[in-house]
Amino acid sequence: STYWLIYVVSKPLIGVFLILKFQMGAEGIFWGFLLAPFILNAIMLMDQRVFTNFKISFLSTKIFSQFTSYGLPLTLSNLAFWVLSLSDRYLIGYFQNSSEVGIYGLGYAIPEKTLQFSFMTLMLAAYPIIIQNWETGKRNDTQHLITEMSRYYLVLITPILVALVTMPQSILLLFSDKEFIQGAQVIPFIAGGLYIYGLSQYVQKGLELRQKSRKIAFIAVVAGSFNIILNIILIPKFGALGASLSCLSAYILYFVCSLFLVRRELEYKAPKASLLNVFLAAFSMAVVIKVVAHFITIFLWQLFAGLAAGILVYALVLLWTKEIRRRELDIILGFLRIR
Repeated sequence: STYWLIYVVSKPLIGVFLILKFQMGAEGIFWGFLLAPFILNAIMLMDQRVFTNFKISFLSTKIFSQFTSYGLPLTLSNLAFWVLSLSDRYLIGYFQNSSEVGIYGLGYAIPEKTLQFSFMTLMLAAYPIIIQNWETGKRNDTQHLITEMSRYYLVLITPILVALVTMPQSILLLFSDKEFIQGAQVIPFIAGGLYIYGLSQYVQKGLELRQKSRKIAFIAVVAGSFNIILNIILIPKFGALGASLSCLSAYILYFVCSLFLVRRELEYKAPKASLLNVFLAAFSMAVVIKVVAHFITIFLWQLFAGLAAGILVYALVLLWTKEIRRRELDIILGFLRIR
């Protein structure tokens, strides 16, 4: 957590330093984003004593071969995911204009930063536990754990999705200016796509544990290709909105393909009762936010009052449906008492 915090904070700080000290302009931001992980990696390697503990005799051709056979398909997968997440900007610039790219980029960045940070934090916490269960041969326990972790994903990440879908304009104005208000129209669709992608990471765990990286790459290539085709069709007609619809559709396809291909490896079992409870809580939260927005017109008050009331109702519905269990409630109350 400390390293992650340093990484996030140091990138803009180094960039601002280079701009102010050496008048590097926007290029300083680029160098800040490049230097921060480079310096941090060096610190982490020294902290782990990699240089002092490393010996040539430790190198294993067998392990290297395993890394290669597993890692090369993932390189293709990452490339396909890059196409899935960035090709829309290039196509908007080609079919529309650069200002439309800027508006879309802002609308994309807001849900991307909030949702990806949230579900990656959950995944970082869950992954070591999942691996530990798998390596001890507890297949059923691992399957149950993946289901349980995806339940936590639904409970904790869904209110963020609801806020992005129901209050896109207010959230955009919090980070930007009225000149970019058109970007709000893409936020709900981008948020929906990224939310589905985050859930797909739990579905795919069976493929990762079975080291089926080729299947993971196949899913990414199919979804990325589908996204490009839809972008070519929709962007000339609908502009940035068409790109957001393509993004949502591609991530839905990504999720469906993951469900289909993981069945023979380690079938994903969705927390069906939790899905219903979370949906009911999310719907209640959305209604409350819309009611607050109807009576409050100043966007800042609308944003904070709507979020506060919506999250309170969301939590109350989860308590009423007993989705938040007694043990979990005791842990939360105990944490609050400690604080």
